[in-house]
Amino acid sequence: MTSTSKICHDLKEEGISVVVHILSNCEVPKGGVITEEGILDNTIYASTMCMVSGTYYYHIYDCRQITAIHLFDENLDSEEIKTYPFLCKQKIFYEN
Repeated sequence: MTSTSKICHDLKEEGISVVVHILSNCEVPKGGVITEEGILDNTIYASTMCMVSGTYYYHIYDCRQITAIHLFDENLDSEEIKTYPFLCKQKIFYEN
């Protein structure tokens, strides 16, 4: 990776991180809303997309790891629905 492409990559990752932080201000925590049926409602996921690269970024409520899917690498005209598994388990990095 050249130094210029590394700078662009780092800026893109920083931008995605900023957007996710902004979206987190609108999240409903589990139990923040209780439906008429008594179900604890919450924000299931947050997402954003880069329209230039066709990359869709998201994280789910139970896993804050940001996942990226490069949609332009897929056949967007296909009649078949493409699905991806959620990373449902939070990964914790232990320093020691």
